Amino acid sequence: SDISHQLKTPLSALILNHDILLTRKLSQEQSQTFLLSNQNQLNRIQWLIQNLLKLAKIDADAVELELEEDSLNETIEEAIEILESKAREEKVTIDFRQTCPVLMKHDRLWLQEALINVIKNGIEHSEEGDVVTVELEENPIFTRIIVRDQGDGIEEKDLTNIFNRFYKVKNKKKNDSVGIGLSMAKSIIEKHKGYIEAKSKGHEGTIFLITFIKHE
Repeated sequence: SDISHQLKTPLSALILNHDILLTRKLSQEQSQTFLLSNQNQLNRIQWLIQNLLKLAKIDADAVELELEEDSLNETIEEAIEILESKAREEKVTIDFRQTCPVLMKHDRLWLQEALINVIKNGIEHSEEGDVVTVELEENPIFTRIIVRDQGDGIEEKDLTNIFNRFYKVKNKKKNDSVGIGLSMAKSIIEKHKGYIEAKSKGHEGTIFLITFIKHE
């Protein structure tokens, strides 16, 4: 899959809807339905372009991180807050577990972008009533964020590819993922000198480990 394919789907829907609106006599209610569909497709194209521009900036090494010693707890809390409405919509709970305040040098907005993509992935692979758990832990060697979902899990053959751009894991739930979120998250985390890995056993959910080694 590539960018042309990702744009082709919403564009095809837009063209079809536009053609129907121009050529058929529709009731006001029917017209409203097609116009609303067009709005959704335009929003999808806008979202895709915005994220591809972010990826292009990262790829071109044009992102200058504003690194500040800041509360990692608050950065995670704000990322979760942004996803609360999506979680409610999917009837999924996000549980943030923290044992102590953690200060770490990071760019709050860019790291939030990465966390949003990882947690959102967990929500999208969860069933109604599931819990996505986010844990923050720290020891003298590293700081780690763990994102755990209760979904179907990821097969071993997919685990090595999930951070590749436009790679999508098949799951029972239909979602609008285009397969760039985890790729972007990985790039942002690596720019923070961290690394991300995924662990999964079939039908036992998936765990994402985001680790930042402490350097003296």
